[in-house]
Amino acid sequence: QVLLRESQIISESKDKQIAELKKMSEHGADSLRNEWEKKVRQTAAAEMELEKFELQKKHSDNIQELLEDTNVRVAKMEAEYNSRSQATEQILSELTTRVKQQTAEMEKAQVLQQKVAQEKAQLEIQVASLSAELQEASRRNTILQKEKEQQREQHEQTVQKLLAKHELDVSHLHQEHALSAAKVLTNLRHRKQQMTLPPASFSPCSPLQASEVMKDFESVVAQLKQQLLESELQRQHQTRDLETKFQQEREELRISCEKKVLAVSYEAEREKNEAKIKTAKLEDTIR
Repeated sequence: QVLLRESQIISESKDKQIAELKKMSEHGADSLRNEWEKKVRQTAAAEMELEKFELQKKHSDNIQELLEDTNVRVAKMEAEYNSRSQATEQILSELTTRVKQQTAEMEKAQVLQQKVAQEKAQLEIQVASLSAELQEASRRNTILQKEKEQQREQHEQTVQKLLAKHELDVSHLHQEHALSAAKVLTNLRHRKQQMTLPPASFSPCSPLQASEVMKDFESVVAQLKQQLLESELQRQHQTRDLETKFQQEREELRISCEKKVLAVSYEAEREKNEAKIKTAKLEDTIR
């Protein structure tokens, strides 16, 4: 609008100057005509024509100079106007470009702000979810620790029960073998007492019969010794079997308990590692 206003002012000034020049020309012509008529009346025709010619020439030169000066001024004003118009157009173009850039940047900033708000909301949801998962993992870890402690206590109780049962079985076996040995010894003493009775309690017998009795006695003693030896061997064998069975049951129980404890520990460690990984991912996402 400023440029249009300046252009209008320049155009009006130019028109005004041209009108003034026309007026000056007309006024000059009238003046010359009057002077010429006056001189015609006062001087000769030749002098009047010559002066008229000189005056017209002078007037024409003045008008030409004025026109040239006006044209120069108009050309200068047009050049300045064009220069200002170009500068204004360039400024307008730059301002338009800057406005477009700022508008685009503002739109990008709004989109980014919306995206950040969405990501913030998602992160808050993830934080709440991870917090709940961490609490659940902590609760399960506590439960697993309690189960581990219960498994350990059950293992110790089972081992104590096995030890008590083993000691009871061994004691019972010892009692049985002690009774068997006592029975054998009792029979042996009984036989020996029979062999050592006074002669009056026996009926007269021949030397051959006495020899047979001694052989029978020795045979019975040998049998009793063999029974006692077999009983001792059986007792030792049963004791070893019980010991082996106890060790085997104890080892199986230990392995089973260790497997359960390892499973519980592995589950707790796995959940702990998963919680750490999720926490680390969340921290990286927040950064």
